[in-house]
This record gives sequence, C-alpha cells and structure tokens, in this order.
Amino acid sequence: MSTLDANMGYFARHLAHLRIVFKRLREFDVTLNASKCHILRDSVDYLGFTLTTNGIQPQAKKVEAIQQIAEPRNKKELRRFLGMISHYREMVPNKSALTAKLNRSTSKNVPFVWAPEAAAAFQDIKTALAHNVWLAFPDYGRTFHNFADASGRQIGGVIDQGKRSIACFSRSLTDTQRKYSTMEWELLSVVQILKEYRTMLLGFPVTIHTDHKNLLYSQESSLRVKRWKLLLEEYRLSVQYVPGVQNIGADAFSRLRYDYVKQATEDELLAVEE
Repeated sequence: MSTLDANMGYFARHLAHLRIVFKRLREFDVTLNASKCHILRDSVDYLGFTLTTNGIQPQAKKVEAIQQIAEPRNKKELRRFLGMISHYREMVPNKSALTAKLNRSTSKNVPFVWAPEAAAAFQDIKTALAHNVWLAFPDYGRTFHNFADASGRQIGGVIDQGKRSIACFSRSLTDTQRKYSTMEWELLSVVQILKEYRTMLLGFPVTIHTDHKNLLYSQESSLRVKRWKLLLEEYRLSVQYVPGVQNIGADAFSRLRYDYVKQATEDELLAVEE
C-alpha cells in the first residue's frame, strides 16, 4: 500500500477524514500495515518532503544525501543530479539561474567538460537546498497574492498570503519571448505563474501585484495577448499597482542573469536517489 495523507491540519477534521479513509479501505478490502502507519502526528515525511502544521520543507535525510553527492563525471550523472534537484524546485527560488551552466553541459551536441564555473554552480545548488526553505500551506479562506515581474531574460513571481510564502516561480525566456514588448513580458509572467499553480488558485480570489502600469490599461490586441487574457478570465483576479521598489521578491527572481534553460525531460524529473 502506498502512502496516504489524510491530515487537514485541524484535529477534529483530521479524525473525520481518517474515518472516511478507513471506511473506503474496508469497502475495497484494503489492508494497511500497522507498523508503517503514522496517525495523529504533527509532522510526517511524505514523498521526499517533511510536512508539519507550519508548512513543508525538503526531507532532512534527502537533503543530506544530496549534500554527499560527488561532482558528476559524465552527462548521465549530471542529468541524474538535475533530476533530483527538480523534485525540490519550489524550495530553491533561483534554481533556474543556478542550473543554467549545468543544463548546457547536458546537450547532445556539447561535449561534457566539468569547468570551474560548473563546479561552482553545482556547489551553490547544494548550498541553496541546505538553507531549509519553508513553504506554508495555502489557506483557502484568505486571498492569494501574486507578485509577478519580468526582465529581458527572465520572468518570475511569488505567491503569498500575508507574510506566508506559498510558492515561488522563475523561468528563463526563450529567444522568441525575448523579442516581446515589456508589457507582454509582464503579462506573460502573470500567465505563467497562474498556469503553474492552476490547481491551487483556480476558483479562489487572487490579487495580482505588478509594477507595470500599462498592464492595467493596455489595449494590446495581438492574438497572443488575446489568448492570455482569455486565460486570465478563468480566474477570480484583481490587479493592484505596486511601485518596483516595493515589488522586491518578484523583481529579484526576474532579474537573475543566465542563459535560456533547457526544460527537464520526464526521465530527469523522475530520476531520484535510490
């Protein structure tokens, strides 16, 4: 039997959900191994993460295992490392920037050369993961706040609820996207973070904070922008202008300097330390 997580954060609700789970298990004649069950715990290790009443962070033993990984000797080992890091991509806010130099070394037409800059990036990634970043669980009774921003190379954003960071996102722009207008970059950053966290945000109030005034009043009518605006209509959005100096979190993610990052393949995403 694989892992089941029925904890909803509140004791009474937790008991109610446990009753539902046990009832379903009985209906389908599923037996649990009592020695492997963890019930009424305030923290639990789940799919490589540690979940507590306060939020989620990478599982300590997984982080320690990554710290012990030696520098890769070939593309296969490097891809394996990048796959492991991808599992914790939300825990390393500037992951895309840190992995840029390493991703270039995985291309088929590029010989594997472990240069000093790659070695430095490799160590920086492990250090960033060791910082024990916590992300809070979403509270669906509160408004989500999306702080999005863009630069000529990067889009990024942060989702929070008050002072509780829920998620962070950053991605490099393709060569084609770098030719977009400033307004399109800003709109793309909003669209991408909404798509990335669609299952969490759809149906709930979201306030978009942007430092680009034209985003509020733009009459841009290109097919691309029209498609983006149709997507935005699916969400319960409000928009608030925030001067750039106050939009620090999103601005930091969007102005990291690095080249276009190859998207991880399915094999890389599934690669984990055995």
